[in-house]
Amino acid sequence: VTIMQVRQGLAKGLGHAVLCAHPVVGDEPVAVILPDVILDEYESDLSQENLAEMIKRFDETGSSQIMVEPVDDVTAYGVVDCKGVD
Repeated sequence: VTIMQVRQGLAKGLGHAVLCAHPVVGDEPVAVILPDVILDEYESDLSQENLAEMIKRFDETGSSQIMVEPVDDVTAYGVVDCKGVD
């Protein structure tokens, strides 16, 4: 595993931060791991909710992977529509 850090400069959101990393990672597959992602060993299904499983699914499908969690009040979070997606 190689861990790289890139400074964003101005805070312009997560998408911009990922774009700032493009000169370093190019078009290679990359994992964006945010510090507020915590998997609770008691409440999380660690057989599915882990980076290794996400990498395996990416390798099998070639599709981007994202880990999401249902919340009651979506006004405080980013929103993802996963209808029709396995």
